[in-house]
Amino acid sequence: MARGPAWLDALRSAAAEVARIDMNSLSKRLLSDDVPVEVAPFVEAVNEALKRLDAWAARQRRFTANAAHELRTPLAIMRARLENAKASPLKSELLGDASQLRSIVEEMLVAARLTEGQAPLDQRVDLSDAARQVVSDLLPLAIDRDQFVDLEYSGPVVTRGNRRAVDCVLTNLIDNALHAEPAKASVAVRLDEGGVIAIIDHGEGIAADDREMIFEPFWRKNEANPGSGLGLAIAKEIVDAHGGRIWVEDTPGGGATFKVSFPLHA
Repeated sequence: MARGPAWLDALRSAAAEVARIDMNSLSKRLLSDDVPVEVAPFVEAVNEALKRLDAWAARQRRFTANAAHELRTPLAIMRARLENAKASPLKSELLGDASQLRSIVEEMLVAARLTEGQAPLDQRVDLSDAARQVVSDLLPLAIDRDQFVDLEYSGPVVTRGNRRAVDCVLTNLIDNALHAEPAKASVAVRLDEGGVIAIIDHGEGIAADDREMIFEPFWRKNEANPGSGLGLAIAKEIVDAHGGRIWVEDTPGGGATFKVSFPLHA
């Protein structure tokens, strides 16, 4: 009975270590030194389980990165052929769909590289320059659909992270806003000095009960909603990797306002 407290304390310590492990730290292992003989089999079993999970997660990340890489070329070819097609409402719709697919594929590739440590997270990123570039890239598509994107910022706002990843997040959010925006209307992109970017549309909006669920993979309100339900989930993963935050609010008068906050860098 005298050894009871020792192995119980060791078990509690092991449980605390397990509680701190998540999908980004599956490579960690429980400390097995000096554990009582009663607890050693449990520690070894958990470490073996973590090893298998880590290997599975690595395979999944490699698959995602490879799939995204392979999809880039056919999507680029499809978009080029669409751009050379005769002008029509169908062409505009297909170009919009192709743009959204390309955005998701780029997000998948960037997220996988960030998770694998293959992409730097210490670049100097000017959010105003990133927003300006993304808006410039998407503006022709918006104009083709009789829409506009209005950008406002007061000057450079600098964070540390990965420029390509930030571009992917902004592209996804602005592209989503354009899909939600009515015809002959404008999506607004606002960057404040605190590092918060607001993407404002005037569509149907997001119900309060759905605002947490929309960042879950594959979630859609119903089967009638277009899209895969992946874009926002990957965007959140990228923003989390930067130590930032992403959320959605109501647009005054109707619509949704997505906000992304990045930590400032002096």
